[in-house]
Order: sequence, then structure tokens, then C-alpha cells
Amino acid sequence: DEEFKHLGLETVQKAYELLESSNWKIEKVTGSNDSISTCSRSVGRVYKLSGKVNYPPKKLLQELFYNIESFPDWNPTLLESKIIRKIDSNTDIAYSVSASGGGGIVKSRDFVNLRCWKLIRNSQVVENYNINSSISKFSFKSHSSDGDNEISSDDEDNDNRNKSNNENRIKSFNVVNEKSLKKSASVDNVINGVNNEELNEPVHLSKSLGAKEIIVSEDDEPYSDAQTDIQNDSSDAVDNLENCIFVSAAMSIDYALYPPTNKYVRGDNLISCWAMRHVPNEPENCIFEWLMCIDLKGSLPKYVLNAAFTSLMTDYMVHLRSRIQQL
Repeated sequence: DEEFKHLGLETVQKAYELLESSNWKIEKVTGSNDSISTCSRSVGRVYKLSGKVNYPPKKLLQELFYNIESFPDWNPTLLESKIIRKIDSNTDIAYSVSASGGGGIVKSRDFVNLRCWKLIRNSQVVENYNINSSISKFSFKSHSSDGDNEISSDDEDNDNRNKSNNENRIKSFNVVNEKSLKKSASVDNVINGVNNEELNEPVHLSKSLGAKEIIVSEDDEPYSDAQTDIQNDSSDAVDNLENCIFVSAAMSIDYALYPPTNKYVRGDNLISCWAMRHVPNEPENCIFEWLMCIDLKGSLPKYVLNAAFTSLMTDYMVHLRSRIQQL
């Protein structure tokens, strides 16, 4: 479990750094004034949706992280969504099946994702933040592809065998040559001039994106469960959510209990996140952002994928706002 917690934290860090990076290009502004932007990275094209929604950031995080098993009830882009393993109150492993898209051109895919959320304030992870004292009573179910089973020691061994593959996924975002960075005081200049295909020595993602590096305070106890006495003390210090952002990030992992099957093509969620930003003087609203970088493991033309992903994000915001009206 500690390895999953570590990977989860790294995924949040890298997602946040992507959110804060430069060089986003606006591709579309919807009728609801949501923007869809893209940027290119060595792993592929990254999509970002940004829009204002009438719901507080903390409550939206709770809805989108802890209630995923109800997603298919209000989000028709998903056929199935469930938690298959709880790691702690901030981290879990989830299984989902997407509906077909692009007028049926893009068939359904299934995904196994490691998910983790953190509160970030002034580019610093707030460890042990108590989002809601009732969350510790939330009931998680452990599912397996053959039914509901308890996690066994054999499953732990399988997790260890998959450890290397999962670490390599997160390392795939380390795309910049450290020597190149040392030659210039401006990271942005390096970003704009570097050719990722020519680089051999990877370093931390934040440098490759030109973003402020995220910090974990040395006083924080990393990887502790979300419901602790330390956490309750920390939550008092961040009741004011100004300059705060909730980041719920996910990445595909290899997980022995849910191997690929013949029913669906197993998609690869390279990195994704939902982010909820505080809006000054508007406590009942938030800026919602969605990052998506997915390998659908097919031979679909790029223009088809671009249209499908843009349509998916546009439709999702319609469904999300409808859901918010129900809450």
C-alpha cells in the first residue's frame, strides 16, 4: 500500500505541474464559455478543459472522488465505474468502462486507475487535510473481476510484480535533459527550444513544464491515512481556501486482480486529473479543470481522436452541471 500511496502522490504532483504549465493552446470555447486547450508532451497530446461551475470546490471534490460508483447514473459516457481497492481515504484503485464515442467509431475501453487527491495551497501539498470528518465512515467495497473477494497475500505478491511497470508509467513524464536546464536561468526558454526526441537524461517533470515545483513540507507526515489527529489539526489551518486547489489525479496501473480481457480493449490513462479552484469572493462556485492524456490502444486517426476527446469534454460538462443541479 505504501508504494501505491507514493505513486498516487507523484501523480498528483505531475498533474498539478501540468495544470500550472505554460504553452497551452486554446482549441475551442463552448457555448457555456468553457475552454478546451491542448499542449504536446513526449507522451502525447494533453487536453485541458476549464470552466466555472456553481458548486463549492470541496463539495465537488467529495462528489467526484468518493461517489464514483454512481457516475453511470448521471454520466452516459461511462458504462461502469467502481472502486476495486481502497488504499486510504485519499487513495484507491478504480475500474471503469467508457461508452463508445465518435458516432461509434471509438469503441468502449476499460481502465484500471490509481487515484489520489490532495489539497494544494500556494504550490504546497497540505498533508493530512480533513476534508470532512464523516469520510472516515464511508464504506468502500473491494471488487474483483470474478466477484467480491478479499485481498489476499497472493494479490500483494502480484502487486509487487507490477511495481516496476507502474513506476515506469509515472517516469514517462520526465522528459527534459537536466544538462540543458543548467545552461539557462529561464526554464521557459529551455522548454520552447528543446527537442524531446533528442534528450537522453530525464529529470523531474516540473522542470520540463516550466512550472513551479510542488513542495511537500518536511513537517508533514507523508502517506498517513486521511483521518488522523494530525490531519484534524492541519485542517484548522486551511479553513480559508483562498489560493487553494483540490487536485484529484489518476493514472493507469497494472493490477493483477483486473487483467485485460477479450471484452474490451484496455486503455492507458497516461495521466488525468480533476481540479477544483477557489473563486475569490464566490464560496459557492469553483473553477473546474480536467486534464486528459489517454492512449486508446488503437489505430485511430489523430483527427478522429481530437474530435472524440473534444466532444467528450464538452458533453461531460453538460452532464456535470446537470448533476450539480441535483445535489
